[in-house]
Amino acid sequence: MASIMEKHATTVLKKEVASNQSTAEKQRLLAQYAEISDNEEDEEDQDGNDDVAGFKNRNAEDVAKRQREQREKDKSQHEQRKEQNRLQQEKQKQAALDRKEKEKKRTQKQEKHR
Repeated sequence: MASIMEKHATTVLKKEVASNQSTAEKQRLLAQYAEISDNEEDEEDQDGNDDVAGFKNRNAEDVAKRQREQREKDKSQHEQRKEQNRLQQEKQKQAALDRKEKEKKRTQKQEKHR
C-alpha cells in the first residue's frame, strides 16, 4: 500500500512540475506577443479598424461599399422613373389638348353644316 502511495505522490509532483513548465511557457509566449512596437500602436490608433492581429476588417468596408453602391443605384433608378413619369404626364396633357381641339373642330364643322 505504501508503494502505491509513493507512486501516486510522484505522479502528482510530475503534474505540478509539468504545469509549472507549461505556465512558464505560456507566460513567455504572452510576453513575446504582448510587446507592441511604437509603429504598430500608432497604426492602430490611426485606422481604428484593426483587430488584435493587425488585420483590417475588410468585411465592414465591403458592406459599406455595397450599401453605398445600392443607394446610388436606387437614386439613379428613382431619377429615371421620375423623368419617365414627367414625360408621361406631358404626353397625357398633350393628348388631352389634342382631343379638345379635335372636339372643337368637329363641333365647328357641325355648326357650319347647319
